[in-house]
Amino acid sequence: MLLTLFVSCFLVQSPRALVHGIMCKRYGGQVSGIGLGLLYYVMPALYCDWGEIIWIADKTRRRWAIFSGIYYQLLIWACGMIGWGLTTPGSEANAIWLSVSFGAGMGLLLFGANPLVQMDGYLLLVSFVEVPRLRERSLAILGSWCTRRPLPEILTRRERRWFLLYGSLTFIYAFAHLGVVLGMFWNQLTPLYEGAGAMVTIFAAFYLAHKPIASGLARLPPLRRLFARNTGWRGWVARLTLAGALVAAGFIRVDYETGGEFRLLPSHRAEVRSDIESMVEQVLVREGQWVEAGQPIATLSVRSHQRDLETARGELEKAQAELRLAKQGARPEEIGRVLAAVKKAETSAAWSQPRAERYTRMYQDGLISQNDYEIALRQRDMDAARLRGSLADLNLAESGPRREQIQALEARIRGLKALADNYATDVERTTLVSPIAGRVVTPRVEGIRGTYLTPGLRDRVMEIEDARTLHADIEVNEEEIAGVRPGAPVRLAAWTDPGAPFDGRVLSIAPVAAPTASAATVATVTEDSADVATLRIPGLPYRFVRVLSEVPNPDGRLKTEMTGYAKIPTGKRPLWDVLYRPIARWLRVKVWYLIP
Repeated sequence: MLLTLFVSCFLVQSPRALVHGIMCKRYGGQVSGIGLGLLYYVMPALYCDWGEIIWIADKTRRRWAIFSGIYYQLLIWACGMIGWGLTTPGSEANAIWLSVSFGAGMGLLLFGANPLVQMDGYLLLVSFVEVPRLRERSLAILGSWCTRRPLPEILTRRERRWFLLYGSLTFIYAFAHLGVVLGMFWNQLTPLYEGAGAMVTIFAAFYLAHKPIASGLARLPPLRRLFARNTGWRGWVARLTLAGALVAAGFIRVDYETGGEFRLLPSHRAEVRSDIESMVEQVLVREGQWVEAGQPIATLSVRSHQRDLETARGELEKAQAELRLAKQGARPEEIGRVLAAVKKAETSAAWSQPRAERYTRMYQDGLISQNDYEIALRQRDMDAARLRGSLADLNLAESGPRREQIQALEARIRGLKALADNYATDVERTTLVSPIAGRVVTPRVEGIRGTYLTPGLRDRVMEIEDARTLHADIEVNEEEIAGVRPGAPVRLAAWTDPGAPFDGRVLSIAPVAAPTASAATVATVTEDSADVATLRIPGLPYRFVRVLSEVPNPDGRLKTEMTGYAKIPTGKRPLWDVLYRPIARWLRVKVWYLIP
């Protein structure tokens, strides 16, 4: 902004005044003065008294001489746009060319070519309509018409309408322009410096409108007598007394309050989510309804979870029956059957063994064939093997189950029992209950009926919050946080009801300062991770500290997420310290840093 003002003053306003003087001299007019002045008593600028340009007899030359300033400003704007387009974006040269084009273009649009401002556009309008003192006469007629006084001059109805139209447009534009400038001051300074910023904005308003204010005050009889030159020593005594009173007023101790914007948050907030996959069958509450902790608020479909539970319970009962059967061992009937088989095998073995011995002797004597001999031996071996198998079956039946078999069955039972318990818990979780006592704040909560839910962060059923006590998250400027203490009283005014402020107390102060206005956080999400980077934006290095305060809300008048402004008392300070603290702080920090 300062660069634009500098460029506008030295590359637009000052040369344009010289261009007007040159054109006035060229077409036969006179330039009565040229020199260096202060624009608004601050910005140095060249001035050239080319007022006689309106007395140039030739209308075409007079209009061209007036238009020369607009023509020069158009050239500067065009050069600025070309330079801005040719230079590297973000470079200093690019910023300078942008300031040149912006200063020339906006100055031409708002002032130079604007017929509502007493500059080139206004002089061209006066030259074309040939109505001298158009602005002064229009404003005088508008004032007389608004106050129901007689008009200062005799006019026809048509002339009066045109004068009133031009006067109204001029009046509206002047106040709109002043309002925009003061609005910029307010928006930039008040969030940063609070009361001091508001005072600076008020001083700026008086500064921009100091001439009519000074003229009005100068007509007041007390001030006229106070500053009259012929009052003698009494006048000097009155002046010194007034100055001393103003100085003494600066030492009056006043209650100083800091604060900032706040946002209301509930003291308790809970999000109800589903731990199982299922479809919402019924919603038992509505938006704004008060619910108690543990109260059912919705039901989910239980069919698939009940089926899984019954299946798991059946498998568990089957495994338990197998364990009981294994622990009981073989039945007497089974043992008797095995004993009968053992006796039969013993009988067969007792018959086949001697037979095989006889056949061996007979074969050696050549009384039987080799085939009969081999059949007797095979029968002996088969009966002996059958006897050994029967004896093994008898030992197994009498010994009972192995320990490893029992352990395997017990482990299977434990797994099936855990699975059944899990399915039973899922069945219980099909009825969603409120984790806290509070009010349902989810909009159109009835619309979740029929929604298929999955466990996770995205599938939120509804949100419940307890707003009987609210927390106000206050953003306090880091320059004012030193005087804030936990337990300090807080006064808050919400936008919804600014005429009825409410009270609270400071609970805690954040351990870190957060950036605002000069920094923004940009989150870049990739497939594998989410990286958060901080993007610095040129601006005022303003940072704030979050102050959390507790605010009772028994009647529910306040709602969460409401905003407003809060004040926190920080003790008594002299009036001069309150007014000039930002300047003093800047001198102690910034100027100290610049001192080698």
